[in-house]
Amino acid sequence: MLAEPWLIALYLLYITIIVIVFSSNSFSFLDNGIYNRNKSIDGLRFFLAIGVAFHHSIVLYSAFHSPTFDFVTQGYPILWRVGRYAVAAFFMVSAYLFADRIEINRRALQRFWVGRFFRILPGAYFSVFLCFSAAALSGYHSEPVKTLSHLGTWKDALLAPFIAYQGNLSFLLAPSVGVLWTLAFEWGLYLALPLVTVLRDKVGKLAVSIVAILVCVGLMQNELHDNYRFILCFALGIFAKDLRDSINIKTIYKDLMLVICISYMFFSKNDPISTLNLSVEFFAFLLIVTGTSLSRILGCKGVVRLGEISYSIYLAHGPILFLLTYLVSTKIRNKYLYDLMILPTLLSICVFSAVIYHVIERPGISFGKRFFPKRSGAR
Repeated sequence: MLAEPWLIALYLLYITIIVIVFSSNSFSFLDNGIYNRNKSIDGLRFFLAIGVAFHHSIVLYSAFHSPTFDFVTQGYPILWRVGRYAVAAFFMVSAYLFADRIEINRRALQRFWVGRFFRILPGAYFSVFLCFSAAALSGYHSEPVKTLSHLGTWKDALLAPFIAYQGNLSFLLAPSVGVLWTLAFEWGLYLALPLVTVLRDKVGKLAVSIVAILVCVGLMQNELHDNYRFILCFALGIFAKDLRDSINIKTIYKDLMLVICISYMFFSKNDPISTLNLSVEFFAFLLIVTGTSLSRILGCKGVVRLGEISYSIYLAHGPILFLLTYLVSTKIRNKYLYDLMILPTLLSICVFSAVIYHVIERPGISFGKRFFPKRSGAR
């Protein structure tokens, strides 16, 4: 592969081409339902999803060229950090979007949970199918089809969107590059939101956010510190929602501070999800949600459309990149061809994700709404 500075420049060119393609009328079917949304957040979600894909392209290439298939990224520190920051920001975005959005009554909670169930699960199960297919086509697992004869395999498949790949399906961790683990945290957020909402109403929004952040920072000294760091990301996302309207700074100053934050995040030698780096990422996220010049890019038609399908991109990129890496690394054996093949592969992933969204994800959302339709006059 190319050296990291050249590879980053190439990836930025690829992003530009993909955005231009998705700005065409061919993808106007993705516009339905996005007009009343926060376009900056939608656009940000695309860059986070594609950042995870870039990170995994390096991880998979390194694994296929490692004698023991180790997921290492030596020589690509910035692209490694991109993936870590992107996951943390995804958690901030989720909490930011859902803070104060649910009503505390039985019907509203049922509508919320059922809606999230049918929003998340169809795509997640299709991702399981894609990963299994990638493992079978590449020969990564000696006899994957035989595992289907075991009842435990089907049980593990049903549980995969909740506890990731375990048991008989542990061999799918590589084709999926492990993305399903984040869903366990998302389910935890959805279950915790009613309690969080009640506490925020009774105690005070800022007080609850600050206490939650301090508790997470304190628990990060525990051996399960990574779990608490990701929970901290949720708390920071809600905190950003609380502070958003109180930030009154000129755009030029916010732009300058955002550049400083991003520069620090990618050139700092600290762990991307350390307390200090998460604090800097939170401040960058806060600046973005209050509005910066970056909002013009995040609000572009093509970027917003790609943000709408970011969940499908997140789930589908792993097995497709896995097959590309397998093909280039074991059959063609040309290290520079991999860099060039990333563009058509990423474009294919985005187009395929648009199809997944249209055929699986959007119908799932609509189906979930049928169980508890909003009553007339409801908020």
